[in-house]
Amino acid sequence: MQSVGEVMAIGRTFEETIQKALRMVDETSLGFDHIRFDLELNRRGSVSSSQKGESAGASLEAEIKKELAHPTPVRMWAIAKAFEHGMNVEEVHELTSIDRWFLSKLHGLHMIKGTMKSMDFNQLRNQPELLKEAKLRGFSDRQIAALVSEPEKMEYVASPALLPVDYGSLRYTGGPVSEAHIRHLRKKLGIVPVVKQIDTLAAEYPAETNYLYLTYSGEEHDVDLAGSEKQCSDVKVTDLTPAIPEPLTLKFQAQGSDSKEEAESRIIVLGCGPYRIGSSVEFDWCSVSCVRTLRSLGHKAIVINCNPETVSTDFDESNRLYFEELSHERVMDISELETPRGVVVSVGGQTPNNLALGLHRCGIRILGTSVEAIDACEDRNKFSQLCDRLRVDQPEWSEFATLEEARRFCTVAGYPVLVRPSYVLSGAAMRVVTNDDELDIFLKTAAVVSRDHPVVISKYITGAKEVEMDAIGNEGELVNYAIAEHIENAGVHSGDATLLLPAQRLFVETHRRVKSISQKLCKALKISGPFNIQFICKDNEVKVIECNLRASRSMPFISKTYNVNFIELATRIMTGFPVHAAIIQPMDIDYVACKCPMFSFGRLKNSDPRLGVEMSSTGEVACFGVNVHEAFLKGMLAANFKLPKKNIVISLGPNSAKHEFVSTGAAKQLQEMGFSLFATKSTSDYLSKHGVSCSLVYKPLIKKEPNVLTLLQAGKMDMMINVPDSMDSNGMTDGFKMRRGAIEAGVPLITDIKTAIFTCAAIHRKWLRESSGKSFWDVCSWQEYVEIIERLN
Repeated sequence: MQSVGEVMAIGRTFEETIQKALRMVDETSLGFDHIRFDLELNRRGSVSSSQKGESAGASLEAEIKKELAHPTPVRMWAIAKAFEHGMNVEEVHELTSIDRWFLSKLHGLHMIKGTMKSMDFNQLRNQPELLKEAKLRGFSDRQIAALVSEPEKMEYVASPALLPVDYGSLRYTGGPVSEAHIRHLRKKLGIVPVVKQIDTLAAEYPAETNYLYLTYSGEEHDVDLAGSEKQCSDVKVTDLTPAIPEPLTLKFQAQGSDSKEEAESRIIVLGCGPYRIGSSVEFDWCSVSCVRTLRSLGHKAIVINCNPETVSTDFDESNRLYFEELSHERVMDISELETPRGVVVSVGGQTPNNLALGLHRCGIRILGTSVEAIDACEDRNKFSQLCDRLRVDQPEWSEFATLEEARRFCTVAGYPVLVRPSYVLSGAAMRVVTNDDELDIFLKTAAVVSRDHPVVISKYITGAKEVEMDAIGNEGELVNYAIAEHIENAGVHSGDATLLLPAQRLFVETHRRVKSISQKLCKALKISGPFNIQFICKDNEVKVIECNLRASRSMPFISKTYNVNFIELATRIMTGFPVHAAIIQPMDIDYVACKCPMFSFGRLKNSDPRLGVEMSSTGEVACFGVNVHEAFLKGMLAANFKLPKKNIVISLGPNSAKHEFVSTGAAKQLQEMGFSLFATKSTSDYLSKHGVSCSLVYKPLIKKEPNVLTLLQAGKMDMMINVPDSMDSNGMTDGFKMRRGAIEAGVPLITDIKTAIFTCAAIHRKWLRESSGKSFWDVCSWQEYVEIIERLN
């Protein structure tokens, strides 16, 4: 098994269900469409743009057949490409062994797609039966808009209400066809979905389950809906205001109020979607905490999510549960039917956060921090300008839309630099580049340069510490906050980093400045709800990396460490209920919590097991200890790290890593504990020069014995420390082969110099305690650890 999550799509036809599922798995996908496969081919560089005519066609056909015969995660979209390329059901069946029934249904989608491609908007308007059939077969409004062309005889009149960026239901009067136009057309034609309930009793008795879904294969709703009689009308677009407005909260009503609006208060909570690298169960915890708080406050909570693994999709967690796509179209459909008092987008991670702008423009009330503030943080350019206005220090940066502009900045600022797109999850399409060639290759293959959301390139600061601030704001004022530090230096994604809470090694001045900057941003953005700010700190200078106006993946960890549910506080604020800040005094807390990442490199063949700015971990653990070393080692052991017993192999690429490993005493500590050290040539020379005895081993490509790979495969090594030389990965390097060798041999691997040094110090501390006859491990229940917080409150 290699997958890290799953979705559950429900419909009344196979075609409807499979298209829903494809959009759930990848929100950028239109459905059963070849575009996703084209993007993957571009990323791989499989089909050269220099190839023309028959040569290009033959190369493309070979790639399609290769994909069909040897499946990858983009196989379904490759089938769409195969049909587009002229292959028939039988040919695809021969390569895939997929049942012909399924393939014939998929081919039917291809045929409908071809019919709509040949039409303009006016022709589609005159064929409502085709539009109805497309909706029955799971085509989304955005998908149909991408297929239908604009009429030749209509003049396009430019006006703000007709631009493609508008997502409301708008009457078509010419120009490029948008999702808004298709939505308006089908609603005017009476083509609207109905809400159906999953029948868990085989029609023998009336089912009352809370599993709901939307479909076009039905005549009536299975449940009573407040907005079901609402007629189609043009939706007035709500533009963003230049200044950041006040946050939107519900008016607080004291208990016993007989307000009709209060009694029927429905609030939609957008869930986390499928578990994937970057968005997992931590956001479901946030969603569930929000839902439970809403219900305890007397509101009716409506959940939209498509992940069957989550607690939020348990039938009894919410008042209504929709197993549906987290897409603009579907959230709009449900909002129109349910008429909620507001929608919460800040507890489900990046996926629902990305919907905020479109929903706001359609008049949907987004609870908590304003959409203008969200946009100011998600748009890298706007956020960088905001920091400049507030005189908040940040790494040197520039916006660019062409390769030439990017090169000019790099010439002035110097390498390495960090390329950062907007509105992305967990460092997706983010990269550290160290020279012109890497910059060219990355920008040409990653497709990150976009006029819609600017890309910012900033100076990458090496050797800096990363610090995180997670907090709850109330109308621009800090209510509660937590400052955690990373063991790894900046440059490792926060989801892959090892976190310590409370922060253990920060200067008092650094702590003060982190809080001061956070207060300044909170006030400027008028935050009401959860937020997360990431900082880099070096030589007591504090710079802001980014700010996310949503719950972060650290929220459950922080809430459990301090025994204060931050999401409950945020939910009370967003719904207008009074809150009181919990008392948290990090200086009085006599325990440390450590959060460690969990990786699945062993299951992902040929993946490079190293850390960088793009997230790689698939899970996490957290452990408590009476000191930082105990908490750290508990966390490492919980993440399946095995403590070494005898032999350790070391290969440190950068000279700075060699120097740090020796100067901090890590090498001497290993030697003092009696470990046998093995090192590759340059590392061995450096260690020997500084009085650390070690045995020389050869790198894999040298093909001489004793070889690192041979020792790993023979099970003779207990741990490997391998710090890579460059920021980017290369499958042909010695480093890659050593790291993969360790993973495949089941040998614990450390690839970050700070983690390596900290591990040596923790093991040494354990060795010293046990050598003197004292116990190192302290075993207490969670309740015993957090008792001090309970006393403070």
